Amino acid sequence: MTITTSNRAIWISAQNELSLRPITETYEPEGAQVLVQVEYSGINPADLKHGLHLGLNDYPSGYEYSGKVIQAGEEAKFSVGDLVLGHNLVGKNKPIYHGSHQDVLIGEHYISHVPPNMSMQEAACISIMVQTAADGLFNQLGLSGGGVLGEELDGEPILIWGGATSVGVAAIQLAKAAGLSPILTTASKHNHAGLKALGATACFDYRDADVVFQIKSAVQELGGRPLKSIFDTVGAPSSTQLCEECAENENVAFASTLPQPGRPQWKMVLATRNVNFPFPKPGGGVHMMLANPEWQARIDRAITWCLSNYGSGRGFTIPHVRVVSGADDAIAAIKFVADGRSSFEKVVIKHPL
Repeated sequence: MTITTSNRAIWISAQNELSLRPITETYEPEGAQVLVQVEYSGINPADLKHGLHLGLNDYPSGYEYSGKVIQAGEEAKFSVGDLVLGHNLVGKNKPIYHGSHQDVLIGEHYISHVPPNMSMQEAACISIMVQTAADGLFNQLGLSGGGVLGEELDGEPILIWGGATSVGVAAIQLAKAAGLSPILTTASKHNHAGLKALGATACFDYRDADVVFQIKSAVQELGGRPLKSIFDTVGAPSSTQLCEECAENENVAFASTLPQPGRPQWKMVLATRNVNFPFPKPGGGVHMMLANPEWQARIDRAITWCLSNYGSGRGFTIPHVRVVSGADDAIAAIKFVADGRSSFEKVVIKHPL
């Protein structure tokens, strides 16, 4: 059976311009796929930055969503009427039914039921932040998953640069649950109290001229174990430079949410590890980061833990979700988030557009 419903999308063009576009194609789920009527779609910096930095464009923008199943493939694990959250493929030339900033989409890459204690707004924006943070902490930095992954607690210190970014908020909470300590982070002063409530041990204003000295001093004062892991959730040239200055020796592992061409010590984090990913080479061109099933399994366990322990005081929470409505405000919000101006919040788009 084919269900016909109107559909509009925020399209990212080959020139990385955003616009509202009607979708005339009819989507019909096959196999394990489901057809989802989107209620909210989550905004992430990658919605625009993947086009700008990696050439991933010319299709509906966005990755994650929440909504209701309106049709299910014959092998689907979900039924019509189920409330689901999920995200879809990251990659070049992906099918247009995967973009989340459209009113109807095909869900197949990662789908889960919405937990009973989670709103649809929260459900639309949890998967990418958690999975990106988990890849950074437990894969690229190689840290123990502790209580998140059922592994040994090792009390390793960590610096999370950009604690008020969405990935930073997730990383702080995962680090706390994993038993990492101390958890040092940077953010504007007005976000320090909120980040400490989530699990940060100490917060520093990245604008302070002596921020590197402050962080190095805190490492000594808070136990003295050498800092071996630095996670830059901002990925800007200024932040990566300051992160490198915080390193006391050559044995520090670095992870970033953006590619750092020409800086081999930096490892880029991803929200998913079960597909090949085009990574830019210094001087042009790309090489493929190959899928890693073992790493994907760790990411899957982390998001499962967060969904099972969601809610204030339970282990994981999203402090604030801001909702925008209408295509014009949605496009402005995508640019706002990509510019790094969103702080200590997640932004979601209400559908239909």
